[in-house]
Amino acid sequence: MKPLVKAARLYDVARAPISSFVPLGTDIGTNGKRLIYIDRGSDILSVAHLDSVCHSSHFDEVRWSNGNKQVIFTESLDDRLGAYILLEVLPAMGIICDVLLTEDEEHCSSTAQFFETTKQYKWMFQFDRAGTDVVLYDYEDPDLRVALDDMGFILGIGSYSDICELEHLGIKGINFGTGYYDNHTDWSHAIITKLQ
Repeated sequence: MKPLVKAARLYDVARAPISSFVPLGTDIGTNGKRLIYIDRGSDILSVAHLDSVCHSSHFDEVRWSNGNKQVIFTESLDDRLGAYILLEVLPAMGIICDVLLTEDEEHCSSTAQFFETTKQYKWMFQFDRAGTDVVLYDYEDPDLRVALDDMGFILGIGSYSDICELEHLGIKGINFGTGYYDNHTDWSHAIITKLQ
């Protein structure tokens, strides 16, 4: 099976200025902050933020010779890895979702709060979580918890991400871990084999 994460493309997404994402959809942001909406005709909404805490410029890939492990080091994995998954990995797998790309999540003031739509989504999700657990924030209920548990997900506790600002949509939201660690530091890295 071919690897789903291509380091060269992740590098491009990780290093791109936020403005370079605007042509992918419609910028409905406000006060100079980006909120980019990509309508792909889906009834599922996916979300990622484009801002990061650290701004160094390293990008390193380490592969073990037996091919069992691939690790990528770059400070912007939170949440450019999530953006990469939504924009490239899921479509390559045939999974089509509408996409909302935000800014200012790292300041706990995500531009997601300004998203309005007449579209009725079934649910939303985000890949903005260290490790491999999932977080439900205020969207948790017994049925959702049981469904995720039945699929083998470990439920964790989280404090904030973009989907916290989207309760007004009236749907459930899940934030999935993406196999990155040491986010918000220059040692930020993703164990890609945990993601796949």
